[in-house]
Amino acid sequence: MKIAILEIAPHGHYVYVESITHIFAADPSNKLTIFTNERGGNLLQYLENQQISLVVKPDTEGVDSFLKKIKNYDKLVVVTLEPYARELYETAKAFEKTDFGCPIYYVLHNIDFWFQQSFFDKIHNVIYQFKNFKLFLYHLKIYFKYSLINPKIIAKVKRSNGRFVTMSTVLGHELAQFVGAENVTLLPFSIFDGQITDKSQENTRLRVCLSGQVSAVRRDYFSILTILAQDTEGVLRDAFDWDFLGKVSTPEGGQTVVEAAKPLIDKGYSIRIYQDFLTMEDYDEKLSRADVVLGNLILKQGATARYGKSKETGVIFTMIKAAKMGLLPADYPLEPALKSSVLTFTTYGEAIEILLRLRQNPDELMRFKAAALHNARKFTPLSILEKLR
Repeated sequence: MKIAILEIAPHGHYVYVESITHIFAADPSNKLTIFTNERGGNLLQYLENQQISLVVKPDTEGVDSFLKKIKNYDKLVVVTLEPYARELYETAKAFEKTDFGCPIYYVLHNIDFWFQQSFFDKIHNVIYQFKNFKLFLYHLKIYFKYSLINPKIIAKVKRSNGRFVTMSTVLGHELAQFVGAENVTLLPFSIFDGQITDKSQENTRLRVCLSGQVSAVRRDYFSILTILAQDTEGVLRDAFDWDFLGKVSTPEGGQTVVEAAKPLIDKGYSIRIYQDFLTMEDYDEKLSRADVVLGNLILKQGATARYGKSKETGVIFTMIKAAKMGLLPADYPLEPALKSSVLTFTTYGEAIEILLRLRQNPDELMRFKAAALHNARKFTPLSILEKLR
């Protein structure tokens, strides 16, 4: 089978492209071509081999002509094409007009953006996300102009006899309410291939990974930092290494998190923060050292958007990729296959207590690590591919 994978968004999900590529490449008879932009070409060139090739769009080439290069394929997987900005909106219009002549598998990252868009939902979302007048105008465009292309793309996918793709079982059930279960395919954001060697046994303190961009909008760092600031006896300073494993997102208030962490770092608390994007190799190396992946999620992400229900977070896929145990908010709808390797909390005070318990009980920690490895093996490329057949 000849499979095309399209990722030309300015800020694409290249780790997801890697996972999708590995899944379909698990069948050696498949031939894959990744159509991407210059940034994607630089990040993904290591994937090229006899089975996998890249076609890179120069920045000077128009989207229309580039999309016309996708022809004579048996399947097209579209990774990131949600019209949240003018450039993506123009790309979406060009995509809708292009005849690919094959089934389209279209990833929906935010279900509410595609299917829960009544007039009052749109008004509610614009008001919910009001920060200043400039952002107000931006969100008006998203919900009352850019999203107008959505029904045409949905119809195009259906006409192609393709599928709508989501990342988890829970989101798959949500999406099925709008398009029918027969039109939904699951492709997890990350897969387990055993390439990340566990290095957590080298830790002298419990290393807690908070994966994803440092954002004051999507994740709650301040509750944790406040608890650390109240640690007058230094118990928590000596117990934990904190790894904020992701680029600081300045547009989403990430720098305020950095400023709040600086006094604690000056007092000797081990908090690692990265201003810029990490390479995939560097990210994986740091992830390999984690004992626990902590999901410090702000679950409500809009008037109708919620992590785990209408949109997915990368935290559970971080756990899968490196076979790590997790600690997640109790209200997060957990992927069923991971339940035995995840603990939950209702407050961050409770989360800290759980982490202290794990540090003080290495046997319990080892049991959860073993369960995490067992669960991750359910997400090998071949096992996922077999479910797609």
